[in-house]
Amino acid sequence: MFCEGARVIATDLPNLLGNLQYNVSRNTKMKCKHQPEVKELSWGIDLEKNFPRSSNHFDYILATDVVYSHPFLDELLTTFDHLCKDTTIILWVMKFRLDKENKFVDRFQELFEMEEISNFPSLNIKLYKAMKKKR
Repeated sequence: MFCEGARVIATDLPNLLGNLQYNVSRNTKMKCKHQPEVKELSWGIDLEKNFPRSSNHFDYILATDVVYSHPFLDELLTTFDHLCKDTTIILWVMKFRLDKENKFVDRFQELFEMEEISNFPSLNIKLYKAMKKKR
């Protein structure tokens, strides 16, 4: 994890926070101006309570391997929408495994402008850059 002078929040499900805290501490010890914060994030749940729109402004959201075969893709889309301001940039790495993921990308593009930055066809992995569409 690289954070130098940035303020970083790493998120995961409640039952994984201990492991995430350990990994963040171990990987950033004496390397960051601001120690990264570890916070709970369950997609679509208590977003305004845990990440109030009025006080949170994220320049970047880094998302890796968050889209896969599970029933929470609507909640993921709601979470992206909640966390992003008009200027927030999402950098999102995705491994395509199933057709469901292609449908998610189509729904994602209804709310976000999306650009493919890199493609690794032999691995079925793509890197995207996205920003909220002007509404």
